[in-house]
Amino acid sequence: MSCLATRFFEITDRTMPKAKGRSAFAAVCCAVLSGSLMTYSNSSAAEAPPQDLVQMRSGFAAAVAAKNIAALEALIRFPLENDVYGEPKSISRAAFAKHAISYWQMADCIKTAPLEHDVHEKPGTKSWLLNCNGNVFYFALDKGRWVHSEYQNINE
Repeated sequence: MSCLATRFFEITDRTMPKAKGRSAFAAVCCAVLSGSLMTYSNSSAAEAPPQDLVQMRSGFAAAVAAKNIAALEALIRFPLENDVYGEPKSISRAAFAKHAISYWQMADCIKTAPLEHDVHEKPGTKSWLLNCNGNVFYFALDKGRWVHSEYQNINE
């Protein structure tokens, strides 16, 4: 069972009123969450990422490793969507340098993690992601070029 599903089970089990079916309800929800998370992380294994995305990711990883803000900003669509608890929902170009510090710590993962097709993408979009231990970097095709479009921390 994933950490997120386990946590959901613990919270549900403590917060639901004492009732005959609360643990069963939590277990069912936990199973659904676990299945969804496994689908989220494993369903893209068969599909290879587009070559131009692979090249963009290489430049993205190099910019992160070099801590080169200007090169990194050139590969981002601003405002950058930001799905992190307690933080703004989007990050402007001006505010990105402060946010980029968190990327430096994940340089090795950004370089080596497999690109996964985003199975939850919106219809009509092309989206891929890198999952660095719950820190998810999304990439989208925007006006004919691949860009970093969203950052999400699914651990929170």
